[in-house]
Amino acid sequence: MPRQFCIAWVLAAGLLASGANSYEMSFLHAYELARSEAPELVLARLQVDSAEAQKGVARGRLLPQVSLFGQFSDNQVEYGAGAADGYRDNFRGERYGLQVSQTIFNVADALELSRLDLVYQQSQEEFHVAERELISLLVQTYLKVLLAESELISYETELLALQIQQAESDALYRKKLVPVTDVLEVQSRVDALVADVTMSVGEVAVAREELYQLTGQRNVELVPVNDLVTLIASPGSIEEAAAAGVVNSPAVSAAEKAVSAAQKGVDRERGSWIPRVDLTYSYQTADVGFDNLRTPSRDTSTVAIGFNYPLFEGGAKLARLRGARAEYNSAKIRLEAEKKRIESRARSAWLYSETAAKRVLAARKAVTSAQTRLDASNKAMRLGTTMASEVLIARSHRTKANNDYLRARVQYIKGWVELELAIGTNPQYLALTLSEALHRGVSD
Repeated sequence: MPRQFCIAWVLAAGLLASGANSYEMSFLHAYELARSEAPELVLARLQVDSAEAQKGVARGRLLPQVSLFGQFSDNQVEYGAGAADGYRDNFRGERYGLQVSQTIFNVADALELSRLDLVYQQSQEEFHVAERELISLLVQTYLKVLLAESELISYETELLALQIQQAESDALYRKKLVPVTDVLEVQSRVDALVADVTMSVGEVAVAREELYQLTGQRNVELVPVNDLVTLIASPGSIEEAAAAGVVNSPAVSAAEKAVSAAQKGVDRERGSWIPRVDLTYSYQTADVGFDNLRTPSRDTSTVAIGFNYPLFEGGAKLARLRGARAEYNSAKIRLEAEKKRIESRARSAWLYSETAAKRVLAARKAVTSAQTRLDASNKAMRLGTTMASEVLIARSHRTKANNDYLRARVQYIKGWVELELAIGTNPQYLALTLSEALHRGVSD
């Protein structure tokens, strides 16, 4: 066995051995792991929780506020200090009570609650955006592993065939039946394939590491993908795709919520110019008076209506209003830009999906043609009517056609996923559908 082939085989075998004691992982399983492991999704969930908490704080300001208060003191009062008739009085004092307040009229706080409710809804839509970004990244990474492993197998298959051809060429050369150039050409191709196998082993390792970053699992073997993956696109035309993309996009919905929240921010600043009115009730029991002097114990109940209207804040009111209007205008611009981006994405995804499907058919025909050429070259070589170089070229073309077909299938799947995400398909349903299509007829 040639030394170069041994090196390539050891590298590939070492990669396979690293997955010992592993289990098979379907795409759906990988998605479930990614949803629980991906830090981007965890951060998006925390952002939703934070927005909900802020909304709760704002709601609390509009609800009744109840507080208890109390003071218990040890008092010492000295009258006529230093005088002959002066005296000292020591006593304990108590002052405690209850206070209840309720906002009757506060336009600014009510509008702030509405604004924060919209911010909360915006954070939910941004979480849906993060879900879509996650599954898109997972599809690319999962397919990258499958593609790298398939290309490695393709190179190894050609290398095994070349080993046989190299042995035959050496035997014929020793009998003076073929020129030395045939032997050198085979050797040259073997050396090139060893380099390809070495690179492919590295690409498999890198792809698996990227998958680990998403799923948190290292020792896994991906469930094989069936040869014919059929995926049906939802939109029937590019116009339908563009319309569905804008209507169903969580990114557009989040931008719309941001515009509405910014409008509420403008209204809130205007509402701060309206007086605030509060109703307060307090009850107090005390046996000390002003300056903690002893007084008879007494109970005091108070009902009060108060209002607050700041007359001058040094121009801060107008500045806050200008800032809120600027934020509103910025949000509107971002919304229009997002709509254009989503529409363009949906159109591009539809075109790419259509092209990728046609490329799969063309690449499959190319594989058949390359195999036919290789079979004919091998037959001609056995009959002595062609050179070894012709077989080498035919075998190389077959490997290239096979790898092109693998890449075309991956691009076809990526294109379908991108189109479904662009038109707003639910990521969990998408993961289930894709996993069933990939592994249909393959035992887990």
